[in-house]
Amino acid sequence: MKDQASSLSYRSLTLPRLAGLSILSIVLAFGCGNDGDSQPTVPSFDTGRYVVSTSIFLPDSNFTLLLSVDSLEEGTEVDYETALEFGGVSNIFPYKNSVFAQGLNEEPVLIRYDRSDGRWVESARLSMANLGIASGFNRAGRVPIFDDERGWFIDQDSLTVVVFNPTDMTLIDSFSLEALRVDGYSADLEYYPNQRGDQLLIAARYRNFEAGTWLGRSAVATLSISQNRLLDVAIDETCGDILHSARAPNGDIYYASGSLGTAAQLVLGDASGLDDPPCMRRVRAGETQFDPTFRVELADLAGGRPAGLMVPGEDDRVYIRAVDTTLLDLPAAEDFRADVWRQPAWSWYEVVLGEEQADRRLDGIPLSSGVGNDLRIDGTTYLTQVDGETNDTTLVRINENGTLTRGITLRGFPYNIVGTPTAPTASARPAINPVPWSATRPRSSSMERPL
Repeated sequence: MKDQASSLSYRSLTLPRLAGLSILSIVLAFGCGNDGDSQPTVPSFDTGRYVVSTSIFLPDSNFTLLLSVDSLEEGTEVDYETALEFGGVSNIFPYKNSVFAQGLNEEPVLIRYDRSDGRWVESARLSMANLGIASGFNRAGRVPIFDDERGWFIDQDSLTVVVFNPTDMTLIDSFSLEALRVDGYSADLEYYPNQRGDQLLIAARYRNFEAGTWLGRSAVATLSISQNRLLDVAIDETCGDILHSARAPNGDIYYASGSLGTAAQLVLGDASGLDDPPCMRRVRAGETQFDPTFRVELADLAGGRPAGLMVPGEDDRVYIRAVDTTLLDLPAAEDFRADVWRQPAWSWYEVVLGEEQADRRLDGIPLSSGVGNDLRIDGTTYLTQVDGETNDTTLVRINENGTLTRGITLRGFPYNIVGTPTAPTASARPAINPVPWSATRPRSSSMERPL
């Protein structure tokens, strides 16, 4: 867990604080209800179609809200008064359509909840402490569950892949990604790796969090699912900050730089450690190395505007984010996060993979900050539009015809949304941890965790 965020504030809400409750006591309340004064009263989430986990970032601490909503459409009212609040940044992972696991950022534990009599009940816990794992928080894509007997927890801090049984929540094996390590830098692994048959391909960028700089290098590791081992590592020295990918219908996988590195280059220049402009690279279907014939600068796809971050859409469409530098005071900019990344100066551009046509800006979507990623829910991809001033997040649905539709607005940053057992199975991208929405939360002016 790197890059702590700064200042956040919210208007008051009235909920009893649960900070003194353990996770277990909250789960027991879920499963057993209130059995007298000795049992705390905790809101349940069995009435909503979707369970949402959204994280709030404060100057010196973070917390996560777990709540339910009936719809993801624009104008949906969110009842924050019935939200559970979990201390720290955390995450929920979908598992089939009746179970989800909870990653805790304060201890290396995964928790599975099964639904019983209309309530979520803890059924098993898995500790990874003996494997050197420090935190149970992860992006949902980095906890792929392949079947009832095999799942992975890909830990970027230790560069270890934990192999576990998701049915009985037991450890099976582990293997190392040490080949990705670079002295002096942390490997920041892709949020949503791509499964290709028996292989999983995951990208890595390299950052020095203390210095606030990058290494102008990216990598893609190919892992064997059946053998639980690292097969190959591709290195690229011309396209730093690669963190996002999309697979074309023909099986080619495209990789792109992130928006945070783009912001850093605008303010710091070569001092950011990123010597080359943000770009897109490709790994051909069936290959494990970068295609030496393909390299496209993202600015060329956005009318010359600096760009970063790529979200897959339908078929061969992807969407990249570009910043309008005429809306920024770059000569006075000192903090690339506050002065560029979080400024409402970023817009979306559509790119058709294989064509890479320039300047296809999506009109009708308001400018927003460069913060965000995407959520994949019920087979539909949603863009996240983070308001740089309030840090509220609006979901934007990518429709089958490539158009975009504005959806629900949530406080904080939703790492994941999953469907309840009574609804179609939902599979989104990352969010959980405990305690409710206190009466005097300030509203955030910075969120660095999402990227």
